[in-house]
Amino acid sequence: KDAAITRPSAMLLSRRAGPDAAPRREQARALEGDLDQIVLKALQRDPGRRYASAAALADDLRRHLEHRPVLARPDSRWYVARRFVVRNRVPVAAGAAVVLALVVGLGAALSQARRVDARAMQLAQVAAFQGAMLRRVNVAQVGALWLDRVRERIAAKLDTEHPLPPADADAALATYDRLRAWAKPSEVARQTLAQVLLDPAREEITRRFSEDPLIEASLRASLGEAYEDFGAFDEAIRQLSRAVALRTTAQGAEQADTLTARLALAR
Repeated sequence: KDAAITRPSAMLLSRRAGPDAAPRREQARALEGDLDQIVLKALQRDPGRRYASAAALADDLRRHLEHRPVLARPDSRWYVARRFVVRNRVPVAAGAAVVLALVVGLGAALSQARRVDARAMQLAQVAAFQGAMLRRVNVAQVGALWLDRVRERIAAKLDTEHPLPPADADAALATYDRLRAWAKPSEVARQTLAQVLLDPAREEITRRFSEDPLIEASLRASLGEAYEDFGAFDEAIRQLSRAVALRTTAQGAEQADTLTARLALAR
């Protein structure tokens, strides 16, 4: 039975304590997770649950070394995301830095911007810069990359868990290639990025800056332009309209910043 197969990490930890106990704990931690699951899959008594070939086992070990999701583990969202972050530390850190700067950096500057208009202008410039950085995200490239990754997963499944004759596998992938255009990858990426990056920033602006109308207006104007660039036009109109209302109340309908906000809304 499957229950009789012991994980390698558990075997190391089950041995009696001794002078090598600490190294064994380190070895057990290294085996926990992917390597445990790879070994368990390789030792399954049911041939249908084992690796189909030595090449499939080698491929899964290569996936582990490359910090990619291994086929021996179920594809939970958290596991796939964690593997993606480990494999793409630099771009993920860069993206996180942009969002962190948008939400946290402006809040840190707020304490000095309350009393002087010059500081408020500097903060608005920072918001504009951060909005420009977000608008540089290539949503078409993100969508295409996502579908490429899906294709790679399908190809891997056809090669290992659900092997097909080469001609049938090629036909299945060719069908996927024809259908991927229907998915509108740019639109999917645009909606996802807006939901993941912009929506949390919108909620944070409401929470942090509701008592500072000029700061809130600057941030909402920048956020509205980012929504517009991501194709979320209804939300863009809401944010830009709110910026106009805040500036009209705080500065008057004919003030230069208010007119600029109205111009952005009219575009």
